[in-house]
Amino acid sequence: MATTTNYSWTTPDDTDLVKDGASAIRSLGTAIDSTVFTNAGNAVQKSTIDAKGDLLVGTADNTIGRLAVGTNDYVLTADSNEASGIKWAAPAAGGGMTLLSSTTLSGASTTISSISQDYTDLWLFCNNASISSNAGFFIYFNGDTTATNYRCSRFTIDPTTISGDESNTPEMFQSGTSTGWNASTYFVLHIPRYSVAEHHYAYGHNKCTLAVQRTNWANFVWNSTSAISSIAFANGGGRTWSSGTVRLYGVK
Repeated sequence: MATTTNYSWTTPDDTDLVKDGASAIRSLGTAIDSTVFTNAGNAVQKSTIDAKGDLLVGTADNTIGRLAVGTNDYVLTADSNEASGIKWAAPAAGGGMTLLSSTTLSGASTTISSISQDYTDLWLFCNNASISSNAGFFIYFNGDTTATNYRCSRFTIDPTTISGDESNTPEMFQSGTSTGWNASTYFVLHIPRYSVAEHHYAYGHNKCTLAVQRTNWANFVWNSTSAISSIAFANGGGRTWSSGTVRLYGVK
């Protein structure tokens, strides 16, 4: 006896003499009915999808569910705690810089606090920093203002002089008026491995844009193994900040 191509239903050969036609038709109909019923039971209903962007996901063995469309720019992320095993989530930072804060310098001291511990390094960039009169400014970690807990070395270049010094102080750079170091300065500071329990180092430089036109290169170590959660920018001798904006970036 011949069979159909896809489901192997039994049919007469081309040369067969048909007898018991009713029985043959009933057998073929039963086979079709059984196959269609089984396939319909295994089919995914269109009604499972409710909206544009919905996804069909496996929720268990031989079980299908719907994952609703996610927020714009989110990505699919594996998560075994979810019923579907996946979820929509914001993409993780992939090594680029993430802006954590933008802070205006004001008063005698300005602090960036509650710094996220989710990054490897910190970078700080400051433009147009100036203070009420010529003086150095200090960088303190976690509110630690004890000078002997810091060790700093500086290397200074101006059009006629090259000099260097070191001290027990976090006075990395200097800022001031146009008759002193400068009326406007920028600085860049890099703090690697800030969230790790180890002694912390910082490296950076600043550039005077008026008057003396000095460039300072500095690095210092903080004698503490606490993770850095706040950074303060303070002036010596009671001077106050006249201007300046510090942008803090986290890097993974």
